[in-house]
Amino acid sequence: MARRPLRASDIPGAVARYLTLRSSARAHLRGLMLRKLDPDDADAQPALDAELDRMEARGLLGDAAYAASRARSMVGSGRSPIQTRAWLRQKGVAEAEVGVALREVAEDLQEDPTLAAARAWVRKKRAGHLSVKPDDSRDLARMGRAGFPYDVARRALRGD
Repeated sequence: MARRPLRASDIPGAVARYLTLRSSARAHLRGLMLRKLDPDDADAQPALDAELDRMEARGLLGDAAYAASRARSMVGSGRSPIQTRAWLRQKGVAEAEVGVALREVAEDLQEDPTLAAARAWVRKKRAGHLSVKPDDSRDLARMGRAGFPYDVARRALRGD
């Protein structure tokens, strides 16, 4: 059963409901909501933009905070900064805000975020020095496909 399209009067509740479940970049949330709008309601799109402005003013929606949070989480779980940058850009976060978020991660970790992510990847995959049967060439290839530079992958696999 298909849900009925959102009208202008439904937008505040729909945006609030979405933001209570998860954080989001403004462009991503706008794209999601635009797909759900009633095409016959001329007031729906201006109402959506006004609601997003209101949520941003209240601090419930912000690309900078979203980018910082997701970057910290993704690097900590073993995603390379290259993958993190691409994912955040896909979600509609501006390149400048992505760069700031990755610099904040580097400051928080007090080390290269690429190396920290590579070490997390090695722990997560039980590769390199943590493996029962180490196979450096295979692990290096896997890390290369995951977006890690060769020298960083080599250091992480050795446990440096």
